[in-house]
Amino acid sequence: MRIPRFLASSLSNRVALHSVVSFLGNGIARLGGLVVAIAVAAVFGANESTDAFYLALAVTLYAFDIARIAFEGAVIPSVAMYLTQGRHVVDAFLGAAAKYWIIAAGLICVAALGVGLPLASGSPGTGAQAIRYGAALSLVLIPLGLSGLGNAVLLAEKRFFVPAVSNAARPAFAVVGLLVLPDSWGLWSLIVGYVVGGVVQLVVVITVLYHRGYRWSLEGSLKEAHAPLKLALPIVIGGLLINLNPVVDRFIVALALPASNVTIFENAFRTYGALTSLLYSSIGVVLISHWSSMYARRQYSRLARSLRGVGVISVVALLPITAVLVIGAEPIIDLVLGRGAYESADVAITASTFVMFAIGLWPFFAAGIGSRFLYATGKTFIAVTTASIAVVANLIADIVLLQWLGLQGIALATSVTYALVSLYVLYVLWTSVGGMEGRSATVDDDSS
Repeated sequence: MRIPRFLASSLSNRVALHSVVSFLGNGIARLGGLVVAIAVAAVFGANESTDAFYLALAVTLYAFDIARIAFEGAVIPSVAMYLTQGRHVVDAFLGAAAKYWIIAAGLICVAALGVGLPLASGSPGTGAQAIRYGAALSLVLIPLGLSGLGNAVLLAEKRFFVPAVSNAARPAFAVVGLLVLPDSWGLWSLIVGYVVGGVVQLVVVITVLYHRGYRWSLEGSLKEAHAPLKLALPIVIGGLLINLNPVVDRFIVALALPASNVTIFENAFRTYGALTSLLYSSIGVVLISHWSSMYARRQYSRLARSLRGVGVISVVALLPITAVLVIGAEPIIDLVLGRGAYESADVAITASTFVMFAIGLWPFFAAGIGSRFLYATGKTFIAVTTASIAVVANLIADIVLLQWLGLQGIALATSVTYALVSLYVLYVLWTSVGGMEGRSATVDDDSS
């Protein structure tokens, strides 16, 4: 049986191989993140302290998630172009970008430690404890951002395993901290592990880049980073907006529902993410790298066929996976979290919350992969529009569905939000792809 041409183009040997490599690396990292959730649930259960820990983690990683999205959407396409000009151009960009990240993240750390710690010092309650945890976790932002910058360069080179595996350092050392530090440290042992893991991750990434011939001088001006910054600005603005959603969700849960619900919500989300974002993240970084290269070479028709092929594959693969996750929610959650201090009642609530996330799997995939296609072709404006839609839709859905379904309503609001965002992204893709096919009549799109 002959494979349709547009489907074959999206399943090229290199894309398939890179996807497998990225999948294996991301599998290690995602498993590490899930192990942290399992360890916290087994040792501490679900209570006010674990709520505070997850609130702090959500707020602290807010800044890094914005940077990560910008790195994927702007740095990978820019470096793909820079690599055609020579590595010295990439070195100049790395020096400038690293310097300004250190300045920005350093200011956040100083503000968190200098203001947050004194503000919460000696105060009881979940909020004060979350501030203390968050102030300490801010120390991980500098190594995380620099690692993300280096990983973006490796991804632009189509080297996917190290960036994926290096992300496992943080959860791995968090678990080590929990095992080796005294019990009296409690959740602080995880925070120490996160910070140490962030430094280890940075050392690994810098070492790999050094052996690849890159040199970071921490010199340079905004001139060297002008092109990526121009692409990144709408992505950063979009990231500032859309990454508010998980933070807002958790704070609504903390304010409107009884203690332990933040932890239950987090565990449902982390289990869902470990099982599904693994696929999304692995394929996403591979595709944006390949699509960026195709666009730089003006292989527009090939780009359009690749996107259509990915769309067909996603429908065929993800709808059955969604059914399995919905039907098997309770056994999955019980297998992952049903041990130690995590009670059977917590398992049941976590499973029903997990179902609400699971039904939004395909819209989440479609919105994310579609946005990456547009980033790869320079249309980063989409980030601001989709984020604006997401913030408004998520807030309205949170308020309405919280009254109807409680904790499960907040999870369902996430799925509803991505359904709306995916509709807009698919519309923009439809208009963009049609324009590309019209431009590609004189382009040799069979070149590698």
